[in-house]
Amino acid sequence: MVSRSLYPGVSAFDWFTHSIATAGSGWDLTMWNNGNTGDHSAIQFTTTPTAGSLVGFNGGIITGNSVTSPSAASLYDILGGTIALPTTSSVPEPGSLVLMLAGFSALSFFTLRRIRGRVSS
Repeated sequence: MVSRSLYPGVSAFDWFTHSIATAGSGWDLTMWNNGNTGDHSAIQFTTTPTAGSLVGFNGGIITGNSVTSPSAASLYDILGGTIALPTTSSVPEPGSLVLMLAGFSALSFFTLRRIRGRVSS
């Protein structure tokens, strides 16, 4: 679900009606807002690297997009652009860093204790 609308004056789309491969390397995605009674958007894009499939999808070129009102009035027509996957950050959360530090500290403590025990024997 798209959490916010990318189109000024149009509510977020919350209902997908279909997502299907089209001829060649294309894909067609249709979604609505307000269930399936509001505005709807139809996006056509290429599917690379695997033609006609979202397996391994890493972005594509938008070949058509329209946003239409319930009265069939065209609200937006976008005839180009790209779709890219969101990038994720590889920075660990602070809680994970604390757990890693605690684990390494415990390993160091027990290793040093074991080494000192062998030396004093």
